[in-house]
Amino acid sequence: MPKILVIDDQPAVCVALTALFELHGLEVRVAATPDEAIAAILGDELGAVVQDMNFRQSATSGEEGMELLRRIKSIDPELPVVAMTAFTSIAGAVELIKAGASDYVPKPWDDQKLVAVVSNLARLRSLEQENARLVAQRGRARHKLAERHDLAGLVYASDAMWQADPG
Repeated sequence: MPKILVIDDQPAVCVALTALFELHGLEVRVAATPDEAIAAILGDELGAVVQDMNFRQSATSGEEGMELLRRIKSIDPELPVVAMTAFTSIAGAVELIKAGASDYVPKPWDDQKLVAVVSNLARLRSLEQENARLVAQRGRARHKLAERHDLAGLVYASDAMWQADPG
């Protein structure tokens, strides 16, 4: 399964989340700043992101986290992002979901719920990527078959038909 990216400026939170996820068999990468997070997203195969919403001690508005979420979604619109903050509000949660967050978790978090949410999102992403790979592979195989043979408009969908082609 791909890695989980934890983005938080508080080292204790990063250590706690890393330990929690690794205890449940998830590989973790950590970023302390939005710039580190973007570098990780550009350079690694990730299954999900768990991101804080504030990256300065004095910040409580969540604006930094919202900007990071938008940057993440502009790079990889399908990457699941779980937003996490100690400063929760219904309006903030709604805004995050509208901006593309997959879920919104308050701090302190519930270990079981967080692990379930993150592992399910990462598993779903992995399955979606595998499905896309298989669809592309099937399309390439059908195109290759059509290049070699006049199919006279034949429409087929059976895996056995295109796998059985000896050429």
